[in-house]
Amino acid sequence: MPRINPSEFQEAPSIDDTPVVPGDYKIKIENIDLKDGTAAPYYFVRVRIIEGKYKNRTLVDNVSTSEKARWKWSDFVHSFHFTKPFDPVDDFNAMRDAAIAHTRGMYVRVGHEKNPRPGDEDRVRILRWVWKKEVPEESPSLESDRDDGRSTPESDDDIPF
Repeated sequence: MPRINPSEFQEAPSIDDTPVVPGDYKIKIENIDLKDGTAAPYYFVRVRIIEGKYKNRTLVDNVSTSEKARWKWSDFVHSFHFTKPFDPVDDFNAMRDAAIAHTRGMYVRVGHEKNPRPGDEDRVRILRWVWKKEVPEESPSLESDRDDGRSTPESDDDIPF
């Protein structure tokens, strides 16, 4: 093993560790691992926020595959439009590949959860995987919706009185 000279080390760059505020965030899944849980296996999901003030911040979530948590893993797979039948454990690799390959992003609702340890701060958690529809890149012009050739006012300020 090579010798190490600690005097050549540099201090790690500072990071922004201010908590993400509650709200909906567009994210991309970076990785999913299947882990053994006490009640059932669960997905350990790591995501990255891809828009807004907290862009590039990482969040993690545990998504249980138990029947009690079916609502959560159903929301999870629907958030990246994975709607074909699958076994949450046996078909894990296909589901994980589809989630990571989903490049349009998906949404999560983030909130604060009370920390069970006395004296510790509340934790930032993914509370819900949101089934939000994507907004099209370009919205059709309102003018094209009219049949009579007249232009549609763009705001209330354009309406003559």
